[in-house]
Amino acid sequence: MNDQLVRSAPLSRVLAASFLLVALWGTLAPYVGRPIGLVVVTQPVVEVVDHVVPGIAVLGIAFSWLTTGRMSRIGVLAVGLAGMWMTGTHVPLLLQAIEGGASPAAALFHSVPGIMIFLLATATIVANTGEDTR
Repeated sequence: MNDQLVRSAPLSRVLAASFLLVALWGTLAPYVGRPIGLVVVTQPVVEVVDHVVPGIAVLGIAFSWLTTGRMSRIGVLAVGLAGMWMTGTHVPLLLQAIEGGASPAAALFHSVPGIMIFLLATATIVANTGEDTR
């Protein structure tokens, strides 16, 4: 395994908390959205695969960052991949909203957390590129 992927860097508690909050939103979106009228018609198993599984992965990794105060690059990569998964699985929903087949507000409520996780992870990787973290 490439040593660059497993080195640790000091972590801002604000960044870790940001990942936690957005991951919590992403994990709970299907269950919070329904009572507030942001409903997406889909199978429950799809909600678990698109929201719960990647959301719990991000929550676990971000919680470890928050408690240790350090982040591994492999953890950031895993979080970025989870965000990419959450984003990619919502592209059809966003297209439905554009075509009028789904509520735009509901589509955004379900899609934005994945986009934010992916962008935060990407920015974290870019900001730490070339930094010696030994």
